[in-house]
Amino acid sequence: MSGASQHYIPAGFLGRFSPDDDGRLRERAVWVLHSGESHAQLSSPERVGCEDNLYQLFGQQTVGKASLSVVDDVWSGYERRLGPALDELSKPGQKTISANTWLRILVPFVTSLFVRGAEFGARFATRMERMGVSTFFSDPKHRSDNTNMARMIEFQRLLAPVMAARWVVMHTTSDHPVITNELGFTFSASQNGSKAVVAPIGRDTILAIVPTWPHGRVIMRDRGTGQWRALIEHVMLKPDEQRGFNQALANMAQGFLVGPTADSVELHRQALNEDLPLDPEYLGTIWPRYRVLADHQLEWYNAVSAISKKSSKLTQPHLERRIASVIAKDWHPVFIWPINLDYSPTGLLLQDDAIALILPA
Repeated sequence: MSGASQHYIPAGFLGRFSPDDDGRLRERAVWVLHSGESHAQLSSPERVGCEDNLYQLFGQQTVGKASLSVVDDVWSGYERRLGPALDELSKPGQKTISANTWLRILVPFVTSLFVRGAEFGARFATRMERMGVSTFFSDPKHRSDNTNMARMIEFQRLLAPVMAARWVVMHTTSDHPVITNELGFTFSASQNGSKAVVAPIGRDTILAIVPTWPHGRVIMRDRGTGQWRALIEHVMLKPDEQRGFNQALANMAQGFLVGPTADSVELHRQALNEDLPLDPEYLGTIWPRYRVLADHQLEWYNAVSAISKKSSKLTQPHLERRIASVIAKDWHPVFIWPINLDYSPTGLLLQDDAIALILPA
């Protein structure tokens, strides 16, 4: 259910950075350092990373007969099972995970990090100004509704590249714990210049989302059993590598840092307080181009429909189909049918007992 205080970083997720292991995640104490402050303070995740009615619609924009809380309800749907899903994802050496858990909980969680933030409004406003249509949204309620529906459209379009990316779970060996920021992610560049999204998922675990386009990858495998599994990689980080990720998270932060100790966040006070402006389109540097995102925005629905069949019964034409009854059985995003979208072949490819996803660059 939607509430007055709506989190752009799930409270239960922030609880994973608490030094405590008992009690409800959203109520465990965490250390928070806000921009401009000298010292971290203990707080509850329920009080961090939220704004009143951030996602609430005023009725200027709606999706069919959906309620005015539809945007926040989308996040709430997968958050209820997020903790156990992240626990399973974080297990060292576990190279596969239930495809249903991956598609219905983990993929939407990671994707939502790029659209849930309080900074999305500024990003979207800049985009509208560049298109020369900002004057059409001068009314505050209309502008708020338009921004929140844009979150849903962008969410739908980013599901495909998040699925297509390599999922690499990095385990730390440093005494300095992993921290996070108000975005929930940062960027990491490799020696060859390629860029990945890095998202901390616990005190000693970091998830990297590594682009695969235009080559693609196998995303799920069945082995003929009908129990589809998503493919995950695991690596161990050196202590200096983990500290580098913490520094990158602080460099990206604009609002606050969260960690299990005061020292873990205060160490990065200077980076947090530098107040360097974010490029409004910084995320555009990693995703495929706009046309690709638009053409492949229904891949998630195709994939969920496909795994309702064993690989032995699946054919390539099945990967083009969306089965409403299958999609509706569990959590699913609001379906926004694109206007004036030309038909584009799916990027899903059947390879024996596996499904690959290939997106152009």
